[in-house]
Amino acid sequence: MSFCGVKARFGDGRAQVRLETKRPTFWFTNGLPGWTQQQLLATFRTACERWESVCDVQFSPAQSANDANLVVTCTRLDGTN
Repeated sequence: MSFCGVKARFGDGRAQVRLETKRPTFWFTNGLPGWTQQQLLATFRTACERWESVCDVQFSPAQSANDANLVVTCTRLDGTN
């Protein structure tokens, strides 16, 4: 099972999602209509900064999907592009 690109491990019935590194990289697989890549990156960086402020992690963009710890798939909630 994967959640946000990370394999989940199950022990006592609760999902425990762990990154293999404290310096994860990310990659976007596609975009959203009406959004530039810069807007997507800025929005995702805001979320990452919130994680970074309370966890010992630091996110950065990857050079490719193959190099990323997290592959972010952007899509509209209604499934249309």
